[in-house]
Amino acid sequence: MRLIDADWVLAALGVFNDRKHGDAHFFNGIASAEEIVEHAPTIATRDWTPCAEGVPTFEDEYAVTIRVDVVNTNIDRRTTRKWVNDCHGNGHWFGGSIFETVLAWQPLPEPYNPDHIRDTTKKVED
Repeated sequence: MRLIDADWVLAALGVFNDRKHGDAHFFNGIASAEEIVEHAPTIATRDWTPCAEGVPTFEDEYAVTIRVDVVNTNIDRRTTRKWVNDCHGNGHWFGGSIFETVLAWQPLPEPYNPDHIRDTTKKVED
């Protein structure tokens, strides 16, 4: 699966619908929805980074997947932890317990902002 920029696709469809089929520059030669989607920019995903592959370089709060060792049983769960660096540049996860191991991490999403809510009930006008 590939995440694409829906705003770009809608803008492209608007250009697509505004042009006449006889126009030589008909959307730079792109003439079908399939081609529009194919040319849409890919949105970078926030994939998890296994700690074995690297740890954060900046002190901040991160989403983490931890493994908790409880009486010969491993429980994996998601939570948040702070990455901190000491004066020598060595970092470690702050918080949790000695029974936890951070397996992977990723940046937290942007905080909720009510000004950036889209009305998904609106229909696209012709």
